[in-house]
Amino acid sequence: MVQNSSSEAARSITQIKLTKDRDGRASGEGFVVFSSREDYDFALTKDKKYIGKRYVELQQVSSMESDYDDSDRRYGGSLADPNLPARETSIVRLAGLPYGCTKEEIVRFFEPLEIADRGIVMTYDRYSGKPKGEAFVAFIDDESASKALAKNKEYIQHRYVDIYPSSYGEMLRALDGGLDPYGGGRGWERDR
Repeated sequence: MVQNSSSEAARSITQIKLTKDRDGRASGEGFVVFSSREDYDFALTKDKKYIGKRYVELQQVSSMESDYDDSDRRYGGSLADPNLPARETSIVRLAGLPYGCTKEEIVRFFEPLEIADRGIVMTYDRYSGKPKGEAFVAFIDDESASKALAKNKEYIQHRYVDIYPSSYGEMLRALDGGLDPYGGGRGWERDR
């Protein structure tokens, strides 16, 4: 659609995510999803332009990089985040994942073990938004998690994966940057 007015442009946007830092303040970054490729291409013509007095840089990101919780729920006071697995699940941590690893590959890696609803949580670098090569996987019971640990050092794509016992608390700390001494953990991708 050719953009003739701001109201037409607004109608072409299907989703906006504004990110926050770990203290709950606006980070100055956001993600916008458009209804068509034409609208997306038009939006990219606004790169290095201004919104009011603010200079804006635009860049293409994959849906994987933009599909993370923008922290509103984490800082809004709700302890039961609907985007994370239930607390009573058994969690393992995967390290050394290929950076292009998908949730589907993780599901296949652990088949036939049953992963909990919203049970795959992949971590992303706070600043670049790129995958950190780490994920948390929640299983429906302790037996499944124990069997998952037995797959330590097996391969996903070309890399062997380290698998460690973990906990809900460790997962939350990692998502807040607690496991990375350089402050990673900006966001996460959830669900299966």
